[in-house]
Amino acid sequence: MFRRMAIGVVVGTLIATSSVTVPTNVLAAQAAPAASHFSPTKLNAVYLTGKSYLKLKSADIVEGEKGRAFVFTITVYNGESRTVDLIDYWFKVKNKSGSNFKIKAADANVKEVIPAQSNRDFTYYAEIDENTKLSDLNVEVIKWDFSVSTYERRVGLISIPKNYNNVTPYGQTQQYKWNNQLVTTKLTNGILAKDSELQHVSFTWQIVNNGTLPVKFANTKFVIKTAEGLIYPIEYDLATESVAAREKKDFLLSATIPASVSLTGAKLVWVQQTETMAYGLPIVNHEIKAKAEDLKETAVIKINSGTQIVEGKPDEVVTTSISNKLNRFTIEYQLLNTGKKNVILPALSFEYTSASGATYPMEVKDAAGTISINPGINKSVDVSVEIPSSETTNKGTLYVYETIKVNNKDVKRLLGKHAVTASNQVTENTAFGKKVDYKNTQGSYQVTIDQLYRNPWNNEDLIQAEIQVSNTMTTTTSLPAPELTASVYLDGVLLKEQVQLIKTNNKITLSKGETAKYLVLTKIPYLQEFSKVEIKVNEKVAENAIHIGTFAGTNAIKTPKSYKLGSTILSQREDKKSDITAKGIKIYEGQNTSMVYVDLELTNKGSRVDQLNSWVGYFRNKAGMVFPAIIGSTADLINPFGKVSTYAYTLIPKNVGYDDFELILGEGIVESKFANPTDKATAYLHPSITKLDYTSIAPATTFENLELNPYKLSFNRVLASILDERRIVLNFNYAMEISESSQKDLTSHDIILELVDDNGKRYEKTFKIGEDLVVTRNSRQEIIIEDPNLFVNIPKFTNYTLNIYDAVDKHKRLLASKRLEWFITSS
Repeated sequence: MFRRMAIGVVVGTLIATSSVTVPTNVLAAQAAPAASHFSPTKLNAVYLTGKSYLKLKSADIVEGEKGRAFVFTITVYNGESRTVDLIDYWFKVKNKSGSNFKIKAADANVKEVIPAQSNRDFTYYAEIDENTKLSDLNVEVIKWDFSVSTYERRVGLISIPKNYNNVTPYGQTQQYKWNNQLVTTKLTNGILAKDSELQHVSFTWQIVNNGTLPVKFANTKFVIKTAEGLIYPIEYDLATESVAAREKKDFLLSATIPASVSLTGAKLVWVQQTETMAYGLPIVNHEIKAKAEDLKETAVIKINSGTQIVEGKPDEVVTTSISNKLNRFTIEYQLLNTGKKNVILPALSFEYTSASGATYPMEVKDAAGTISINPGINKSVDVSVEIPSSETTNKGTLYVYETIKVNNKDVKRLLGKHAVTASNQVTENTAFGKKVDYKNTQGSYQVTIDQLYRNPWNNEDLIQAEIQVSNTMTTTTSLPAPELTASVYLDGVLLKEQVQLIKTNNKITLSKGETAKYLVLTKIPYLQEFSKVEIKVNEKVAENAIHIGTFAGTNAIKTPKSYKLGSTILSQREDKKSDITAKGIKIYEGQNTSMVYVDLELTNKGSRVDQLNSWVGYFRNKAGMVFPAIIGSTADLINPFGKVSTYAYTLIPKNVGYDDFELILGEGIVESKFANPTDKATAYLHPSITKLDYTSIAPATTFENLELNPYKLSFNRVLASILDERRIVLNFNYAMEISESSQKDLTSHDIILELVDDNGKRYEKTFKIGEDLVVTRNSRQEIIIEDPNLFVNIPKFTNYTLNIYDAVDKHKRLLASKRLEWFITSS
């Protein structure tokens, strides 16, 4: 029957099946629960043979997207000394009026043979109509019998009585097998917090694994099912994916449902979800009971933490003007530990409902994560929110929630609410460049923010500012450099983009008068317009953040320092002293684009051999077009005051022009740290601008001392002649020297010699610097140029022009051009 109807056993994740040999008396003992455990209503067994029988283990009506279904589990016990094959048995589900409901197996791949002296569970479901109740249903047990006219013989009937109950009473335990493991579960500590619209219910659900293997929670969930069949999901915090053998665990379950829904007669259901059916299969049911707490506005909320109480209340309530459109509403929330031990609270969250009825989630700015409070100590938590200036704050409600993490999202349980009124309105912030005095348990500091810049980063812009923290102690006491965090607001709106904070001079301690420097960095869309910038600075102490000050200004963005070509730009890193110099600008022409090329020179200014800084650059013209710069860098160790010749270049469209460019240079960073030369920078700091005043220079008419940074190249004794009727030979002497100060050359140039006959025929040959042309005082080169139509292309050998090009990345510029005679050696 089981093969024919594809009805089977749920194995692995839903029903705890067992193949272990169990004597009849042991099975009977298992069926009789201990007095302290709840047992579902027992129904009579249906015997299949003299020693084999089946019993209804559980029965439920469940709701799914497709409607309702009757789900039941049958336990079959084989007491024979041989296996029992169930192919000759099947089931029918009928209601009291005799209507049939088609049944399906929860698992179509069931094993149909039950070993001797063992038991197995089989789970089925049948889709039913909306009016059918559990007590309306019967399960007929049928066997094939060819001795009767219908070939079917009913061997038993399981009727579900009206008093059938498989719901564990609140506070009691139920013990059952699931996934071959004996588990015990219990529901306690029900709390119901209710206001006019919502009710928030929470419980403690306890599970004990009495088995020998872990109990896994994969593909399970919890729901509340009311007496009228309404289903509400339950959020739960499973810190681990399983419960180990012999382990006991408690889980907090919580749900939010409409205040109008009655929980009388409701139950909590632990549900297994499978891929083979559209309905969740109940594992266990628990009766719901919860102590009601009417959420009236109160001055003090009592927060339970184990056996101790923490009292919470709003203290100072302030409205701060941000702009003519926005106010910031801030509440200092006090938490008092009234117990005798340290208390660690879960994260708290807050919402403010204004007099108009609008609700604003509030930002917890001065306490991140959990809150630890010692006995008798008040801990202050600052919460705030931006609200329209049209919203009055002379009357409102503060809602306080306990927040837990569930599957990487925040789930809230309402703890209480307060009536709050803003006590005063204050002016906003400290101007950039002004100093704020700050004291902590270590000593006294002075804090200021200055040097706000906005510079390009690909299709975004970088916003950066420097924080300076100074030791202002009057004694010689050294202070630790504080750990800071920062938030950035543009026109009163908090930037959600991650804010990086980088300590640029790596100060660990500050002696009297000494200063630690930090750079704040964030990114915004390059088209974003704003006028006002605010930066809030906190000190991070353990898991808390202590407010130092908020600095603000309108039109506060500054322009980086500007340099001329040839000027040296000093790195601002104190741990790696170096400099960079933009020595000159060159223009190379390609087929479709032009190349703006700048010769750079890097210098190690430190006293030890070291890697050089990683530099990032952008070219920008007066029209505001921005082009990323390709900058050559090296990971080699450079000697003290050693120099490296390198470059920065970009490609631009032919129609852009290049007489009004500037080069923005900054020190690269990765993950809030300064980048190494081989790293791919994610941003840059300490921007500077070099004006690239390009002046077109006519090609030289001599081949002596051609500038090719860091080289000087000379050609002489050039001779072009005919080797035979299809080959030209070009001979020349050359000399190449390199600047003595250059320890390493990162430039990659080619030299192109182009021979142009007066008849218009062109020939060219490419030489690679460092390979074909090397540093030498005097060297002779000979090249052969083949042309099978030589005498057709050049019928008369009189004069030719020799052009010398400097080439980079398929772009070139003319260094020198000289008209020479065939067969005559130049001077």
